[in-house]
Amino acid sequence: MRVYLFNDTSHEHAGCRAVMESIDLALAGHEVIARNRVGERFYDEAALRSADAVLVNGEGTLHHGAGGWLMDMLAHGQRLGKRTLLVNALFQQSAEFYPEVLRRLDFFSVREPQSFDAARLCGGYPELLLDSCVGASLENGITQPGVTGLVKGDTHPQSPVHGVLDRLPFKHLGLDGRFADFVATVRQCRVYVTGQHHAVYGCGLAGTPFVALPGNSHKIESLLEWSGLPIKVCTTLEEIEKQILFAKRNPEVFLRFQEFLRAHRCFNTSDVERVLGGSRANSRFWQGSGGPAAGQGRLIRNYDESTERKRVGATCFFRNRTLLRTVLEHVDPKRERINAFVHCCSIGCEPYSLAIAWKLFFGGGPAPELTIYAADLSPVFLEQARRAVYPKSIIYEMLPEEQAFFEPATENGVSPRADIRQMVRFLPPASFTEFDSPEECDVVFLLNALLYVSEEDQTRTIDRIALRNPGLLVLTGAHSGRLQGDMTRNHYLPVTDNLAAIYDGWADRRNLPPGHMVAGVTYHTPALEPIVECADADFRYCSIFRKRPMDVHLCPDDKLADSNLALVEK
Repeated sequence: MRVYLFNDTSHEHAGCRAVMESIDLALAGHEVIARNRVGERFYDEAALRSADAVLVNGEGTLHHGAGGWLMDMLAHGQRLGKRTLLVNALFQQSAEFYPEVLRRLDFFSVREPQSFDAARLCGGYPELLLDSCVGASLENGITQPGVTGLVKGDTHPQSPVHGVLDRLPFKHLGLDGRFADFVATVRQCRVYVTGQHHAVYGCGLAGTPFVALPGNSHKIESLLEWSGLPIKVCTTLEEIEKQILFAKRNPEVFLRFQEFLRAHRCFNTSDVERVLGGSRANSRFWQGSGGPAAGQGRLIRNYDESTERKRVGATCFFRNRTLLRTVLEHVDPKRERINAFVHCCSIGCEPYSLAIAWKLFFGGGPAPELTIYAADLSPVFLEQARRAVYPKSIIYEMLPEEQAFFEPATENGVSPRADIRQMVRFLPPASFTEFDSPEECDVVFLLNALLYVSEEDQTRTIDRIALRNPGLLVLTGAHSGRLQGDMTRNHYLPVTDNLAAIYDGWADRRNLPPGHMVAGVTYHTPALEPIVECADADFRYCSIFRKRPMDVHLCPDDKLADSNLALVEK
C-alpha cells in the first residue's frame, strides 16, 4: 500500500526521532510515497491522490486548538476515499473538534488516558497505546562519560515552570543525540529531573528514578496517572527537592514504572496490517477473518472477604478474543435461539464480553437470540456483576468497536449498554462442581477454574456439564493429562481451529514460571506448558470441544479430522 505520512518529526530531538523510527518500522512492507514535516503547511496533491492511505503522526501537535491543518488533511483523504490513520496522538481539544473526521478514521490511537477521554468526547473511538518512542531500537546505546548522580534535563518553553531547572546545580543531559544513547546514559544517573515527555519515557525504559515537571499539555501528568504509581509532577523548587528525596528512597517505584512500560505496547505492524493488510471489511477483528486480535487487557483483581477464607479472583474483558471469535464461528446463524452458560463469572466481565462479541460478530445479519446464564460461588462478586459498574480504564485497551458498547455510569466508571446487560442472567451463588444449568445450554464456558479442584472433581464436573450440554464446551486451565479421558468419555472432540493462537492468548498464564503453584489453592499449575508433539496434543492444548453426534445447534458444514472421528468409533 502507498502511504502519505504527515507530521514527520524526525528532524526534532532524540525522542521525536525515535518516534519516527518506530512508525517507519510499523510501516515496513508498505511504501511511504511522501512526507510532510511538522509545521509545514503545504502538500503534494498528486501524491495524495495516488496514495492508498493518509497517516498522521499526532505526537504533541493536537492540543488547545492546534493541529487543525492535519485534521483537514485527514478530512481531505477521507473525501478521496483513502484509508486514514491518526496515530501516537496527544489529544487535548474541546468537544467540537472535528467530530466527523474522528468518527471516520480507520485507525486512531492516543498516548495517555486524558487524551483518550478528550477524544471520546469529540466523537472518536481511539485505542490507548504508549508513545511510539518505545518501539525504537535501544541497541548499541553509547554512554556519555561523567553523567552520574543528580542530573537535569529541560522543560518545554511553554511550560508554566520553564526556567526553574536553571536554579538546580546539577549536570545537564538533554535529548540532543540518539534516543538509545540517552537511555544508556540516564541508566547510570541516580535521579534525573525533567519536564520533557520523551525524557520521562527514556528514564522509564532505563528503570532510572526521575522527577517530573509539567509540560505544555497534560501528557506527562496523564502518563503517570495511567501507571497508577505514586510519582508526582512538581511545580515548585520545594516540591522538586521533596520528590528527589522520594526518588532516592524508593527506586523500586521506578522499576515498577519500567515494568508498566514493558507490559504495554505502542503503534506497530499489527495495527498497520489491520488497516492496510486487506480489504476494509477485514480491518475490524470481529467482522472479518483478517487482522490479529488485540492482546489481553490488564486483569481486574477482586476480593471477597465475606467468608473465613478470602476469595481472590482476577478477570478482564475480552480475555481471549481469538477464543471468543472461534466459538462464534461454530454457531449456526440460522438457529432461532442459543443458550450459553458462563461458570465462575466473577464480576461479570466474561459474560458481558460474550454478549458484546455476539453483537459485533453477527452485526446486523441473521443471528439466533442469545441468552447468557452466569453464576459464581461468591455472592459479593455476583452483586458487582449485576451492578455492572467498572473503572473507566477498562476500555483503554479495547478495540474501538468494543468501546462503543460502554456508556458512562459514574464520574470514573462505565457500564455495558442496557441492551448488553439484558442479555445476561445472573443466577444465585453456586459452585461449578455441583451446579446444574436451569435448562439445556448449547455453549458452556468453564475458564481457568479446574485448576482449583482435584482431578476427581474435574471428572465429576465435566460429567455433570455434559448431561445438559449438547454443543460446545469451552474450557481452559484443567488437569491436562486427564482431559482426553474426561472428554472422550462424554463424547466431546477437540475443535482445533486456531488452537495455537488461542492457547498462546492466555497471556497472564503464559508469563508464569513453569510449575508455578499456589499452596492450598491450586491443584494443577496455572503456568502454560509449551506445546509439544504428543499423542493427546489436540486434547491437552485445546480450549474448545464439541459434542458428538453433531446436531443443529452448531454449524452443519463443520469438518472434523479423521483422527477425531476414529476416536469416537473406538
